[in-house]
Amino acid sequence: GGRGAAFQADLAAGVEEVTFRGIAFGALISRGLSAPAAIVLSSLAFAISHLQYSPAAMLVVFISGLGFAVLRVMSGTVIVPIIAHAAANADVLLLNWIASTPAT
Repeated sequence: GGRGAAFQADLAAGVEEVTFRGIAFGALISRGLSAPAAIVLSSLAFAISHLQYSPAAMLVVFISGLGFAVLRVMSGTVIVPIIAHAAANADVLLLNWIASTPAT
């Protein structure tokens, strides 16, 4: 149901942000990459992890990844992009629900 999908979306947001804005971004920075380079590369990896989507949707994922990574840099923590990612996933779920609900 709706709560199960919301839980999965929140869990995915947490796992993806820890993976891409926590581990991958941190590893790139620790290897001497600049923050802008780490932002782009970790966002590219994030987009590539969504190969099940169309190219247009992957571009949206890449751009979202850039935003989440900037939030990571600006906040100094992965918590902020986790919250932003969960909110974005909630928006997608809501829009899909609205689109699938028949008009009365």
